[in-house]
Amino acid sequence: MTKYVVGIVGAGHISAYHLKAWSKTRLCRAGLVFDTNPEAMERLRGQAPSLTACGSMEELLTKADIVDICTSPESHAPLIQKGLESECEVIVEKPVVTRPDDWDRLKGIAQAKDKSVVVVHNRKFTRGIRAAKAWIESGRIGEPIRLTRQFLVDPSRDRMLDGPHWSQGLAGGRWMETAPHDFYIIHHLLGSLAVRDVVVGNSEIAGLGSEMASDVTVTLAGDTCIATLHYSGRCSLNRRTIEIVGTEGRIFIDSLGDCATCYRVRDRTLLRPISLQVRESLASIGQLALDRSAYLAAKLRGHSPHSRLFSSFEEYLEGDGAHPTPTEEVDFVVASEWTMGQAVEHQLSQLAEEAGSRSERPTGG
Repeated sequence: MTKYVVGIVGAGHISAYHLKAWSKTRLCRAGLVFDTNPEAMERLRGQAPSLTACGSMEELLTKADIVDICTSPESHAPLIQKGLESECEVIVEKPVVTRPDDWDRLKGIAQAKDKSVVVVHNRKFTRGIRAAKAWIESGRIGEPIRLTRQFLVDPSRDRMLDGPHWSQGLAGGRWMETAPHDFYIIHHLLGSLAVRDVVVGNSEIAGLGSEMASDVTVTLAGDTCIATLHYSGRCSLNRRTIEIVGTEGRIFIDSLGDCATCYRVRDRTLLRPISLQVRESLASIGQLALDRSAYLAAKLRGHSPHSRLFSSFEEYLEGDGAHPTPTEEVDFVVASEWTMGQAVEHQLSQLAEEAGSRSERPTGG
């Protein structure tokens, strides 16, 4: 049964994931698409011939109940506003906006229209993050005191660095495509921490050019917990991990494998020769066997973090669940990514000035 017709705006790379995710919902149907590029619309319709290609945004808005915005970030604010003013619910890819004042204005419009703006904070719905959330809430690791995030990229394997990409035009560059994920995960798991420090490294080893930060670290802190995020564009390891340390244990999340393990192995003097690493590995075998079985079963059913997010939104619309991306969460993400982006750009400018000063210095003869 179709109760909500979804109109997809933007038929680029991410829209295919959205289209597949909508097919897993109960009451929603992706029935419309609009893109300024007719060829892109036809490519997307090739995956779902029932999609109606609209000739304009205005045409889509007259027929849709939900507008799903899959365009690049600089276009989000005006498209969200059009959707809300047309009395549509809105789902939008992250980053939701590129300036905090745009988000403040859009929140006011959404409240006045009694409509939702759902940001695609899909990684809250991964198996790893959901397991971590449950372990933290149950007290499994005690009180969280430390979160460490590693996002290490091999440039030759990253489509956002290996060629032109819209993320390179954001304040903070490619890292601002992924940083929102980390900020909402922090808020979801630990609450509202504050950005305390941003440090930029700029190295042409990565082949990214002087306008790009090859390494960025961000430190956030609250009353009882500290978080550190490290982004690097010059690491062939290509790792995406999160470690959360608590007063009674720790959680390790492999983001690429969507896998989480919880450790409560204590230090024992007599067992030190065995090595803590060996003991933790033995403790994780049972967890991993069960987790991978459930992971593969979900993959075979076609479920994804996007489909879980969209189903959660559907439940919210039906009055059966909470809003999937509450306002305070989006507030935190927008403020944090703005602080990080501005700090990165400022430090890159300083590094460029220092490099220019060195090149202008006379050499000895």
